[in-house]
Amino acid sequence: MAETEKHTKATYAASMKHAVGMLGCTKPELQRIKALGCPAFKAGGHININIARQWLADRPKPADGTQALDREGLLCLKLQRQIAALDFSLEQNQGKFLPADEVRRTWLAHLQQARAVLLACPAELAPALCGLTAPDIELRLVEKMDAALAALRANPLGAAA
Repeated sequence: MAETEKHTKATYAASMKHAVGMLGCTKPELQRIKALGCPAFKAGGHININIARQWLADRPKPADGTQALDREGLLCLKLQRQIAALDFSLEQNQGKFLPADEVRRTWLAHLQQARAVLLACPAELAPALCGLTAPDIELRLVEKMDAALAALRANPLGAAA
């Protein structure tokens, strides 16, 4: 295999520890380029060695320590989080999310309705079940449960509030 083919073929490390051994760098150096947004880090923890090697070469560790690049990395992370917060605010304004209080009120109303329907069952069924055989009681209970579920279905989530 030619020398150029070795460098163009993608080589992956299965873990950070494996990548450290393949690249001959330290784990903090890999963590630094990951924080800076290096695209070598793939889902599942795989690391593209060729891309990581290029990033390490293009962004050498400063002679006075890692503070300057760490600050850049932190600034990058801060900006990414601010963008995510703005995206969330935009989606909220577009109506993609509901306020938590509104969701709580809606679900509370549905739970109260379900509770009322279920608690009404014994009072309605007790007189009708006296003197019946077990199969007849079971049939009446199933009919009542079906009616209760139908009553709950008649008022879908959006209708209560």
